[in-house]
Amino acid sequence: MEIRHIFHTFVITLVLLIKTTKPHNSCGLYGEPPCIFVPAPPGQTPHCARPGTTFCEHVANYPAE
Repeated sequence: MEIRHIFHTFVITLVLLIKTTKPHNSCGLYGEPPCIFVPAPPGQTPHCARPGTTFCEHVANYPAE
């Protein structure tokens, strides 16, 4: 009976891990949905970049995940 209990606990734990774990990389290539945030093209500076830099330190609407 104890082996059965251990097996059920293992199966439940495995199912929970599979259901709650997100894929490592859900984005396709740069610019493909859902990952539409990409680096600025060469020679262009984003509007949020500080003078003299080519990147934004903080982006107000950048996704959390």
